[in-house]
Amino acid sequence: MKHYDEIVIIYNPNSTGDSKANAKELEKQLKARKLPAKCVATKYAGHAQKIACEYATKKQKTLLVSSSGDGGYNEVVNGVLAHEKTTATTYILPSGNANDHHHATAKGTPADHIAAHKEDSIDVLKVTATVNGKPWERYAHSYAGIGLTAYIGKKLTEADLNPINEKFIVLKYLLLFQHVTIRKDGQKKRYASIIFGSIDRMSKLLKLTGANKSMRDGKMEVYELRSRSTAKLLLALLLGATKGFAPAKTT
Repeated sequence: MKHYDEIVIIYNPNSTGDSKANAKELEKQLKARKLPAKCVATKYAGHAQKIACEYATKKQKTLLVSSSGDGGYNEVVNGVLAHEKTTATTYILPSGNANDHHHATAKGTPADHIAAHKEDSIDVLKVTATVNGKPWERYAHSYAGIGLTAYIGKKLTEADLNPINEKFIVLKYLLLFQHVTIRKDGQKKRYASIIFGSIDRMSKLLKLTGANKSMRDGKMEVYELRSRSTAKLLLALLLGATKGFAPAKTT
């Protein structure tokens, strides 16, 4: 396999985590191996997607490393997949809170893995919608959620997290959330959450049992949590963190 012409490590300088420190350390390790690595800092929300999009248009073989959590990596993935004929490859350097995708796919240390030039293709989920009358689409590299998980995830993304307020935010919005209504085949149904996934974990604590051992067979699991009382919802989430959620279907 041809070596990379360029390795671009994208990081958020304002991250409350280790995004910048991890990026700089990986850059140092890769340069010590005579690999063409460089760091690029983001300047605003969504900038990582724009950076990835720009590099994805180049003819040279580029590795885009996202020093981030799942959210930052999602931007990079969407930037690359905006171009059907790209030679760019993506990789995540875990620097976030949950790092679900990294834990589900990690093989060896980042520097060793990159130096070996081992690449793999995996499935992604594509979400299409209409927003304010206009077509909208987004790719998800691990899972996509409707309802409670998306609602709390958005609140966590908006906050400056620490080990204390993270738990408070989750509990607060868990108690405030009611339900989401889905129309399927002309019938309305209420759910606490619906998750479409290709990995076996989410939100750091929840286990998705029955997940495909293969992330490259074109299939995903669908997990459904029907609307219920707060007490029953808390019990269901506790079981999800211990025994795990069983999929309603694989499709």
